Order: sequence, then structure tokens, then C-alpha cells
Amino acid sequence: MKTLAASSLSMAARIAHLSDASWQGLKQERRCLFGNDPPVSSRRLVEKWIAYTGKYRQSRYE
Repeated sequence: MKTLAASSLSMAARIAHLSDASWQGLKQERRCLFGNDPPVSSRRLVEKWIAYTGKYRQSRYE
């Protein structure tokens, strides 16, 4: 199972590899960003939430 949250990759690299992550990895990444499980089971929607939030947080702290 691939997980993104536990890796030492930058947020940009993590976003680039969202499509390679397992569903469990995506749910873990979302848990790290939002503190809870995704309310829907749409993989594409969860990928978009993670990417949008990750880009926002990365731009805030650079």
C-alpha cells in the first residue's frame, strides 16, 4: 500500500503522485490535512481536495 503522508516528499511531489496512491493512502493524506475521513467515496474528488488544500498550504508557508 502506498501512502503519501508518511513520506518525506515535498507537497508538490505528493500532489504529483496522487494518481499513483492507493485509496487507503489518499484517505490517510486527507486525514492528515483535514483531521477526518473523506465524506464521499469519490477518488477523483478526494484527489482534488488534497491537491487544492496542499497547494494552498504550500503557498501560505513559502
